[in-house]
Amino acid sequence: YGHAGAASRAAPSGGCLYPLNLYVVVAPGGRVGGLDPGAYRYLPASHALCALSPKGDERCADDAASRRATRRTPNHTFVFDTWKYCNSIRIHQSRTRATDTRASSSHCRAEIENLGEAVCFDAAAADGVHGALARSTSAQANSTEYQTWIDDSAVVVLVTGNVRATAKHGGLYRRFATELVTTEAGMVAENVVLQATSLGLGATPIGAFDARAIHRTLPLKETGEDPLVMLAVGVPKGSFREHHGHGRAEDEQSARAAEVAAKGEETARRTTR
Repeated sequence: YGHAGAASRAAPSGGCLYPLNLYVVVAPGGRVGGLDPGAYRYLPASHALCALSPKGDERCADDAASRRATRRTPNHTFVFDTWKYCNSIRIHQSRTRATDTRASSSHCRAEIENLGEAVCFDAAAADGVHGALARSTSAQANSTEYQTWIDDSAVVVLVTGNVRATAKHGGLYRRFATELVTTEAGMVAENVVLQATSLGLGATPIGAFDARAIHRTLPLKETGEDPLVMLAVGVPKGSFREHHGHGRAEDEQSARAAEVAAKGEETARRTTR
């Protein structure tokens, strides 16, 4: 971001094929500042989020005219490298030049057009797609139907992959397609964990889920995608961010260092007295 050159990826991919997609699912209740509850697809080239439409929305109409209108006026939200969080997660839009914004808008429109018609999800439940993803998980204890702790997260990041997109290149890519795609998903998930940690947030990977339930919620079959891993992201209980409403990991370290220095100065003053 912030450069005229093409965007680069933060994780390697076998054959530079990049068969993964990321979906950012925002919980209801205003837990994420700057984003409405719902499902978004991450557009890597433009570093933006494309809002997916619930089934039944007029943007999901089958007639060609509506599809063309949707593509002319895409519903997208730009995501920037500078983030600012309070008690709930809040997005801070960094300053950009007008030329940068136009370039990003152009990339975003092109990527949205490539999405085709697979931009609708099933959000019939009151808690929407966030709740549906949580309920797709397998319970850790017999006392619950699913991993209910996910309900407290602000965001669920879903990583999906298309094994066939890698396999069709033949040779080793066909032979090791599944291994290559799942390995790449693990590296992407680790990047999400590292970024969350650097921002003073918590991110927990989830692998115990019913893929069929996720397919019923998000339009993955149309694009040949399968869910590989989910990550629940939020403010950890008892963390520096929860108590102070802001701060990244380095902010917490700085605060602790300042506290130690202050105690040292106070001890020195008492000694000189």
